[in-house]
Amino acid sequence: MTYLVFRDKIKKKSVLYMKEKLFTLIEAHLRDLIELNKDNPDYMLPSENQLAIKLNASRVSVRRALDELEKKGEIFKIKGKGSFPVKNLNKNFRTITGTQNDLFAFIAPDFNTRFPRGISKGVFDFATSKNIGIAQFCTYNSVVNEEQAIFLAKKIGCKGIIIMPADEDNYNNGILSLALNKFPTILVDRYLFGLNFPCVSSDHFKIGYDAAVYLTQKHKSVCLISVDDMVSSVKKRIEGFNKGVTDSGNAKKYNLIIRDDFYHTIKAFFAKNSDISGIVCNGEAIYTLYRVMTELNKQINVDYEIVSIGEDGNDFCEAIGYIPKTILQDDYKIGYEAAKMLYENITENQTLQSKTIPLTE
Repeated sequence: MTYLVFRDKIKKKSVLYMKEKLFTLIEAHLRDLIELNKDNPDYMLPSENQLAIKLNASRVSVRRALDELEKKGEIFKIKGKGSFPVKNLNKNFRTITGTQNDLFAFIAPDFNTRFPRGISKGVFDFATSKNIGIAQFCTYNSVVNEEQAIFLAKKIGCKGIIIMPADEDNYNNGILSLALNKFPTILVDRYLFGLNFPCVSSDHFKIGYDAAVYLTQKHKSVCLISVDDMVSSVKKRIEGFNKGVTDSGNAKKYNLIIRDDFYHTIKAFFAKNSDISGIVCNGEAIYTLYRVMTELNKQINVDYEIVSIGEDGNDFCEAIGYIPKTILQDDYKIGYEAAKMLYENITENQTLQSKTIPLTE
């Protein structure tokens, strides 16, 4: 539908237009575009700006139309790229992965850090060894997006799903439907309490315990920084950390749980608790912690020491000449084993059992 035809349609239906929102006409236009490009597996819809200019409409109306199509499962969005028709997805993913057989889905909150990327690589390597395609979805840590990803994964014909659940303490209808229908599903890195899904995960209790034992050998006050204590993996780390400090018998422990305003929460906490000199945190938090401590006139490796969970702070640490004690999870093996378990369940009907992957040395 060209711009002129689109505007003419509005003029001819001027009375209807007063009752019918503009976004519904844009929605119909987008369906026309999808139909015209149904044979193109790589087709991407025009951007919001392009549609607004072409149709002489506001970006608000364009965005509403796109959102409506996404809610109805007709398109899906990839942040930083654009919007794609769901009906083209199956061919699109098979083209990308080069497979002619089954399709699995991997759903994760983000791919910004090494840990989910390592899991993704493990999933991909096992799947490709069995000539299985991988459809990968990023939920941006939203249960709403997670539900949509599950819907899309099933809609495009995925035989099984591997999920790293969003960091929220409630389950979406998509997760619940997978459990009720016994759809082949493997969780990675975290459990969902009350739902009987198998999980492939690190020993998070040991992560917290080992970090505590290491720090309490040199420090009298130690702290574990956690971004969210609603997640099973974080709960286990806190349990392990508390037990490790208790077993050491000679250190004061703190637990800092951060749910929002990362920088100001850390600064207020450490300004108040200036005795803390041993700190455990995820690698991506090291820069913020370093910035806060510098503003509090504390020098790294003199006034405080860090144990890093993961390698995401390595580049920054190298830049400042500091090498922290690092606890590493075997992210690749987690992904590989999860994909293997899913494959064996589907092809051999094997009973799924949760599995703990040892930490790397």
